[in-house]
This record gives sequence, structure tokens and C-alpha cells, in this order.
Amino acid sequence: MTAHIRIARAEDLAAIRDLLVETWHDTYDALLGPLRVEEITSRWHSIEALGKGIGRDGRAFLVAEVKGEIAATSLAVGEDGGRLTIARLYVHPRHQGRGLGRRLLKASLDAFPAVRTVRLEVEPGNMRAIAFYERAGFRTIGEGSDCGGSGDGIRHLVMEKVMDDKATSIPLGHEAHFATNLANWNERARVHSRDEGGTYRIGMFKAGASVLNPIEAREIGDVAGKRLAHLQCHFGLDTLSLARLGADVTGLDFSPVALQAARELAAETGLAAHFVEGNVYEARSLLTGLFDVCYVTWGAINWLPDIGRWAQVVAGLLAPGGFLYLLEGHPTALVLDEIEGRLCPRYPWRTPADTPNEFVEAVSYTGQALQAEAQRCVEWMHPLGEIVTGLARAGLTIETLNEHEELAWQLYPMLVPTGEGMFRLPDGVPAFPLSFSLKAVKP
Repeated sequence: MTAHIRIARAEDLAAIRDLLVETWHDTYDALLGPLRVEEITSRWHSIEALGKGIGRDGRAFLVAEVKGEIAATSLAVGEDGGRLTIARLYVHPRHQGRGLGRRLLKASLDAFPAVRTVRLEVEPGNMRAIAFYERAGFRTIGEGSDCGGSGDGIRHLVMEKVMDDKATSIPLGHEAHFATNLANWNERARVHSRDEGGTYRIGMFKAGASVLNPIEAREIGDVAGKRLAHLQCHFGLDTLSLARLGADVTGLDFSPVALQAARELAAETGLAAHFVEGNVYEARSLLTGLFDVCYVTWGAINWLPDIGRWAQVVAGLLAPGGFLYLLEGHPTALVLDEIEGRLCPRYPWRTPADTPNEFVEAVSYTGQALQAEAQRCVEWMHPLGEIVTGLARAGLTIETLNEHEELAWQLYPMLVPTGEGMFRLPDGVPAFPLSFSLKAVKP
């Protein structure tokens, strides 16, 4: 499902009114009674009342449009002192459970970048809404007897979210970097999911095989029955391979193109997996509950500017006793490039957060051409010490750290295939680690 989030217009008001009336009846008839709901919504959601929110400064009146239909709406009101009030956020019952509420909430918060606290009111019996806001980081701080100060005497809880460091959003100053990489990975997802060169072995997967590479297949252990979060899951091939091994798995990725391909692959193979759209720094607010395993492999953390914050996100996702499994290109290998048949240092071993390495690649690592407007990307190099220290400071215990002489992509032209989807240095070249893996446990 593709939804377009935009500012509400006057011509939307009738559709917004109808959405709110239907949603209120669906939500509150059992709590307040149909007659009372009809009376309240006829006043609160009249065209005249709704129209007062159109085009006013200090307000974000938004709609989510799906195939030309207004499927959800929200109203956020900025106040003095850095406070924001979510006055309204409703998703039509037919479109609930698809992430529209989360996207509208995020868009509302993004519209007020200087806000420090966010408050809202919710009816105590609306357990689904309470759970939604709790997952988004809100906590109940009080209660009242007249929701919205309307005089209707509706009891309500007051919920608040403190936005002290914007911990659930893209790191400050990196919005353009993420937008560049999103365009690049949307295009990569388009060509990778076709697998025209066979790199991803989708045909084997559809025939019933797991396509985990040898290292992760050997090291991940028994995942049957475990809750597993696959961060930066691309189009879900590993995610679904883990589901095939019995994991209760959720895949997170910021590319809607990748996730559409993942859902289609899940439907075709009949494998159960849940896919969520969002960047990894938002994972704690997007994913429900705690996980036994966080799984991050092959070209993931190089797209992140702040490895310390990433480690904190991972720690926040794990249940006590749960672990992170990380498998990545080795920093020693990543600083080198092949020039005239020789391996030479080319990239600094540590990339400053504000000056990432920039690349323009006409062809993806699978060999397929990328469209010209999506060839640019930016990356960050993270030393091994920075990664391990970040995880330790986040409260995780490093249980194993292994180095490997194989890699899942052809980093240098001289690398030779092993026959198992992996590459190694050719005979005659002194060996050094091309990848590393670690297991970090939450006490």
C-alpha cells in the first residue's frame, strides 16, 4: 500500500468529516453509545469546525491519501514553551494496521522540529489507541474529566512524550544523506528483487532452500520459536529464510520498494513475516515488544552516521538474554581498493559523521544498471573499536568476535567466488580478514 501524506485542503473537508464520523462510531459506540457519538461528532467534526484548522499558522492539519481516498487524518497544534498537542489522529477502520497512524504521527512531529514535549488526550477505554501511543514512546501522566475542554464531560487520560534528543528520528543534519540513500536503495530494490544475474538466488529460495550465506547459517544458531528483528532487511530474503527456519520474524527497512517486494515474496512462498517501513534509528518506536535476536548482516551499518545511537537502539529492542548477531565487511578490507591489480589504501579508516564518503555507481554490486537519478549514495566507515565500544556502552556484553577470510560481495575485482555465494582473495595473495561477526548479549 502506497500512501501520500500531505496538508489538508478545503476540498478535503467533506471526506475528512465522513472518515471521522465512521471512525468515531467504530471506536466509541461501544464506549459512549451510538446516540452520544452521533451528537458529539456532529459538532466536533462538522465542516465548519474542521475548516477552522485549514491554513492556520502553528498547526499541521494532515491527511493520508491512498489511491485517491482520504484514509487517515491528524491535527497537531503548536503551543508556547516548545509543547505540541496532538488534537486529532484517526485512521479509517478499513485502513488500520497498515502503518498510516505511525506515518501521520511522525509527519506531525517532523513539522515542529523544535518541540520538546508532545501531549494528547485519549479515552481510557480506547485500549488500541493507548497501546499505539505507548509503542510510540508516550506515557500516561494524568487524567481529566472533560476531553478537549469541550464541555461534553468525556473522561480522558493525558499522555506525554518527551522529545529531549529526537531519539526516534534521523540524526540531526543527516536528512539529505538519508534522502539520497533512500532514492538509491529504492532503485537497488527494484533491480535486486528481479535477480536477473542470480546473485540473490531467489529461484533456489522459492524452491524451498534457505539462502543464508555459510557464515551466518553456521553462527546464528537455532532460531526456531524466537522473536527476531531483522534490521535493514532490504527485500526480505534473509528475513524469510529465518522464518523458514522457524523464527517469528519482523523485517525493518526504510525502502518502501524493498518492502513491497518482500511482502510479495512472502505471499508467494506462504512464509509468515511482518515487514515495517522506517529507518533503523526509529526501530524502537516502530517495532512492538522485545526480541530474542536482532539480526544485522552484510552492508548495513555503513549507511549509518552514528554507530553509538544505533547500538542504543539495538539494546532497546532486545529482551534480557537476547542477543545481536552482526556480520559485516571488515574495516581492514574496506579501506582498500584494487588499483592496477594491487590492493592499496584508498579510504580513511574512520569517516567523520558530517563528511561521509560519496559514491556514484552506474551499476549495482549485482551487475545491473541503476537509473541515472538514483546512482549517488553516501556511506560511513566505522572502525571495529568504535563498533564494539558502542555496543558495550549500550549495555551489551560481547560474547564472541570472529574474523573471516570470505565476503558476501566482490569488494575487489581480484576476489574469486567460493561457490557458496561468497568471495575470497585469490591464491598467492596473503590472506587478511574480509569480514567479521560478533554476538553481543543483553544481560
